[in-house]
Amino acid sequence: MKTRILFVAILSISMLFCKAQISDGIKPYIAIVKTNDSKIKGLFFKIDSQTVLLYSDEKYHEIKTSEIKSIKLRVTKASYELQSYVFKYVGKKDPNEYKYTNQQGKAVDKWGREEPTPDEELAGAVGGAIFGTAMEGVANIIAGSLHNINPSIANYKFSRGFDYSQLEALNYYSVYYQQNPNTLAELNKIKTLSAGFKP
Repeated sequence: MKTRILFVAILSISMLFCKAQISDGIKPYIAIVKTNDSKIKGLFFKIDSQTVLLYSDEKYHEIKTSEIKSIKLRVTKASYELQSYVFKYVGKKDPNEYKYTNQQGKAVDKWGREEPTPDEELAGAVGGAIFGTAMEGVANIIAGSLHNINPSIANYKFSRGFDYSQLEALNYYSVYYQQNPNTLAELNKIKTLSAGFKP
């Protein structure tokens, strides 16, 4: 009885997991495939016992599994877009900021600082714009460099020829498998695992 309940629970969880994956859509991965004489990088589309299919430069590249030395997989990232790090914090001038008057009859703020003249405001704005633009440029260079770091999430090396026992693990990352999952095989795995549980 306990085995059946456990099996039903595992089955329910796996079905929820499958539904979540389908609702989230396809998660494409980038594959870097090294062969005896080349290195090809592209969207990891499909793999089978004979070939690996990558998509890059608006065309498909077919690589024979017998020629593969290694496959690295990375998550795809959107290209970096310039951000505003400094200017988004620059506030607009408050018309009531200099609402007080000092003993000389000049407008001051609540801390007693005198209102700047139009020439002083212009000089401050120009200096602030130059400094702010330089800081924005430096911040975007650093942020763009950090964004471009894309470590491998999986690394498969085949020093003695392609390892077909890794085929199933690699297949999970392909776009084709995500579009056409083998749910029957997944359910059989769960059934096999649950059969090992003792009541």
